[in-house]
Amino acid sequence: MLHEQESEHTVRGHMEAINYYRKMKDDGLIGLVGLSTHRVAGVRAAIRFGMDAVMAPLNVAGLGLSDGTRSDMETALREAKRAGLFTMTMKVLGGGHLLCRREKALQYVARLKFVDSVAVGMASHAEIEYNTALFNGKELPEWAVVESASAERRLMIEEGCTGCGRCAERCRQKAIYLANGIAAVNHELCVRCSYCAVACPEYCIKIV
Repeated sequence: MLHEQESEHTVRGHMEAINYYRKMKDDGLIGLVGLSTHRVAGVRAAIRFGMDAVMAPLNVAGLGLSDGTRSDMETALREAKRAGLFTMTMKVLGGGHLLCRREKALQYVARLKFVDSVAVGMASHAEIEYNTALFNGKELPEWAVVESASAERRLMIEEGCTGCGRCAERCRQKAIYLANGIAAVNHELCVRCSYCAVACPEYCIKIV
């Protein structure tokens, strides 16, 4: 998998790497050659350049998409599936911002017939039990529901913050501020409302 491929121009610029992977596939060393992207254009590039697989963000709220809506990404992944690509989704919980409605968020991706695989970050036994039960259509274990829902969460600013200040402007709690040119969080003020995540153009604000 080639990471962070934005469009056909990015993919074209990495053709040497792609051809190397394809040779490894022909030699029987790897099974599939694919790319990951945060953009609808990246999914369409995977189709155009004959990738075997593609991974892209898709969630019920449309968080984390760089160049389109949830509907746009759904359409692109359907096209990829019809073209024979193995399709994978990530950011199904929106970087943690959809944990407050996780059952709805997970059920949304679980029902998508054009998605072959779903990547879900998990940090505890309870989360593993909750997610595997939901994706297998089983009754959710009450202990796993309670324990995973009560886990302590914190807002985190990932690398990639450009210090644009949009998150600080959006934060009604005044919990986000700029320090040394990047965003920082006052956890005592943060209520994890996730409005900042919608404002961030780089999608680098997560709840963990």
